[in-house]
Amino acid sequence: ILECAPFRITRDMDLSIDEDSISDLLTEMQIALQKKKDRRVIRLELDARMSDASRKWLMERLAVPAESVFPISGMLNLKSLFETTSVPHPELKNEPLPPLPSIACAGTSSMFAAIRKNGPFLLHLPYESFDPVVRLLEEAADDPDVLAIKQTLYRVGSNSPIVSALIRAARQGKQVTVLFEIKARFDEANNIQRAHELAEAGAHVVYGIAGLKVHCKALLIVRKEKAGIRRYVHLGTGNYNASTAKQYTDIGCFSDDRLLAEDVSGLFNVITGFSNPPPWNKLVVAPFNMKDSLIYWIDREARLSSEENPGHIVIKANAAIDYEVLERLYAAAEHNVKIDMIIRGICGLNPKCLSPKAAANLRIVSIVDRFLEHARIYRFRNNGTPEYYLGSADVMPRNLRRRIELLFPVEDAELRKELDMIIDMQLGDKRKGRLLLGANEY
Repeated sequence: ILECAPFRITRDMDLSIDEDSISDLLTEMQIALQKKKDRRVIRLELDARMSDASRKWLMERLAVPAESVFPISGMLNLKSLFETTSVPHPELKNEPLPPLPSIACAGTSSMFAAIRKNGPFLLHLPYESFDPVVRLLEEAADDPDVLAIKQTLYRVGSNSPIVSALIRAARQGKQVTVLFEIKARFDEANNIQRAHELAEAGAHVVYGIAGLKVHCKALLIVRKEKAGIRRYVHLGTGNYNASTAKQYTDIGCFSDDRLLAEDVSGLFNVITGFSNPPPWNKLVVAPFNMKDSLIYWIDREARLSSEENPGHIVIKANAAIDYEVLERLYAAAEHNVKIDMIIRGICGLNPKCLSPKAAANLRIVSIVDRFLEHARIYRFRNNGTPEYYLGSADVMPRNLRRRIELLFPVEDAELRKELDMIIDMQLGDKRKGRLLLGANEY
């Protein structure tokens, strides 16, 4: 042995499938996954100490151009550091932060009763426990008065209590409809396996929609009660995943609002192919009306704003790169609108592209901390009659144009105070908050 050096390859896992010309999306996805070992290498990372001869040999064997080769001084796969968290040294670990039980669910054994009594109410993960979501589904599975359960699933993880409850409900004869997005990148194989289990239990499983990813987070339960049929909904900003619910900051809302439930029912009719998009009562749904709604809300702030009475927009999301929306935000900043954004990841706005006066109106904060910031909050001052929305969508072309996404309003005054607290706390973060000054400059 003359030399020893580690290397790591990344393959192109963007499974491009012509969905309009295939008859069976599930089968095509399974075939594509079987061929993943043969997919093109798009990146080669290698130890910076590797000899030129070995490097050249690897590049030739893997057919990788020089611009896709990255010499690394250090570990090639930082994710492997997760394994070190199992070492028995508590002094090296963060102090545990066990989630709190939801106050809205305290003192009641029935989630349906809690929603009727306290709804609508929010669940703020991971500071509050994900248990109410699991409890709701488990109760629905065993309740003889529940007629139907409909849910979208994007990333659920293995051994999911959510999937287990849905399987139990289907086996007990309930109408269970699940949109299982098998095109969720890197989770395709796990999602296909879980979807098979649901289908075998008797659930109606929809594997996706041609040309669109279903990224919204929605749960609808139809229940027969003394007063008639009542529908319960849960809408959220994050996946129905018990593992990430301990690591990602997300917000979910429980409600039995009749108009909201009517919208969610209409959404499932669209997803399952039974109807065209209805006139929405409260939901804002991509790709149907979300982009236009965002642009309308931003332009309205600019129209109502003045130096004496400035408008105010708050957007909290993972990313902000949609060209049309960003242009409208620039224009709003020039029209005296105060714009506060909490964008964890990539942000296409650059305050230095604005006049000094307008740049002072634009504040963009990124927070990278112990928990992954994942919630999406949209708030518009609307000349003193504010509007609040939560949902699954980031400000990106794929979210607004090529996915089914939801924004839903938060109308309760107390819940709005809760959202204000989150916004104010994060905009004022002096420990983990980074302020965007210019392109790639924080």
